Amino acid sequence: MTEADFPIFETIGALVVVLDADDRVVYWNRACSALTGYSLEEVRDRRFWDFLLVPDEIDALKADLAELRASEQPRQHTNNWVTKSGEHRSIAWSNSLALAPDGRPQYVIKTGIDRTESRRVDDERQLLAELGRGLLATIDCDTILTRVAGLVVQRLADCCAIALPDLDGQLRWLKVATRDPALEPLCARLHRLAFEAQHPPLISEVLESRQPLLLPEVSAGQLEAMADGEQHLLALRALAPRSVMIVPLLARGSPPGTLALMSTQPSRSYDRDELRFAEELAVRVTLAIENARLYARLRSDSFDLREANERMVCATLRAQERLDDRDPLELPRAAKVA
Repeated sequence: MTEADFPIFETIGALVVVLDADDRVVYWNRACSALTGYSLEEVRDRRFWDFLLVPDEIDALKADLAELRASEQPRQHTNNWVTKSGEHRSIAWSNSLALAPDGRPQYVIKTGIDRTESRRVDDERQLLAELGRGLLATIDCDTILTRVAGLVVQRLADCCAIALPDLDGQLRWLKVATRDPALEPLCARLHRLAFEAQHPPLISEVLESRQPLLLPEVSAGQLEAMADGEQHLLALRALAPRSVMIVPLLARGSPPGTLALMSTQPSRSYDRDELRFAEELAVRVTLAIENARLYARLRSDSFDLREANERMVCATLRAQERLDDRDPLELPRAAKVA
């Protein structure tokens, strides 16, 4: 294969990248340019992991390419591309070798399909299904929050914080969870600091507007706006969120709460589609919490009524016992007529 053959890749309905023996781009088709925003002229002779991949996926790709050249057998993998605008796309790749006339590996031909939307839809469906099963299995509010936070950090976030109002309407951070066990002490610290703090500005904005907030990329100024006090800010900086979503939990007849989702990975930047899914998630969580609170209230009312009945019966029995113990001569006589 020679470079004169590369234009045939424009007829393929897929992403096509051609790498030389040094893993530098010698060609990519217009589908790649349309997806990433980079023209062929901008990427030619560059190793695309220097500008297109997130750092934590580079070593795996290098190892995959080395194995491809060693085995000369086609290989498949999936990684994330970061477009020129900063959007992350999940690409499923099939890699193969084109050999030189002397039989040595000449080019790596990478053929890819953008699976971002289908993968997202599958993940969201699975998360909602698991959430539904978990919520149906309990009517305890704390258990609901634990299950929600646990599922969210498995599939949608690296850190999740759920805040609900108490009986006085004051917001309390009831559940903070993280995917990474190493971050658990930091999340516990954030939990403690949040209980001691008033609402930070970004949380107050969501509570007052009752509208969701999306931060695709968290700036230093936005991180400061998420904190309430120096200690809280230091803890947030240690957590280092890259992208954040905060959505309101709108229970009927109650002050709103919030569901905050944080990504700490460079490969995940939240977008509008994920924000809409987070809002759907918040609706389901709110309904489950309302049902749990209603059940608890009914149980409390039932207990109060049962207790009142028991007290009334006991008082009646005691009064009857006193009457039974009295001397008949002490029974009330008819009143005199004046």
